[in-house]
Amino acid sequence: GMYRCSDDAWVYVGISSAPGKIPDMLAALGHPEVATDPNYLTPEMRVVDKEGIYEICRKAFLTNTSEYWLQKGVEYDFPIVKLNTYGSVYEDEQAWANGYIEHVEFPNGNVDVMPASPIEMDSCTPPKTKPTPNAPGADTAAILAQLGYTDAQIKAMLETGAAVALQQ
Repeated sequence: GMYRCSDDAWVYVGISSAPGKIPDMLAALGHPEVATDPNYLTPEMRVVDKEGIYEICRKAFLTNTSEYWLQKGVEYDFPIVKLNTYGSVYEDEQAWANGYIEHVEFPNGNVDVMPASPIEMDSCTPPKTKPTPNAPGADTAAILAQLGYTDAQIKAMLETGAAVALQQ
């Protein structure tokens, strides 16, 4: 599950994919006795009282920072990762290395970071350069025309401020 730490960062523990690591994780959390508790001996029993074991973990993770728990994951060999926030994903080396985010240059010269397409196909290798969107208002008249407005109606909307178009 996902757990908040004392530094307000969140970690994800992927223990369901490695159930044999549960005793190690519980020892790292300071609760080795839970691993031998008759209520939690098997995966089936842990599911029956998943709220109870989650609450034990939730309280434990709140006692220290995410960096502390990441180190405990290494020390006790259980799967744990710090979750990114919108702000921190831009600094994540793996996000860049895996192509999950990319720099996009806009027509006005501004460059921003955007999510990359999660879809990859052999027919698109190497990946095609993505077109950048036009500046806001650059297509106002064309879009209004596609919606069925006449040139006179579009002109009136632009003059009254009901619509805004980029001035070329």
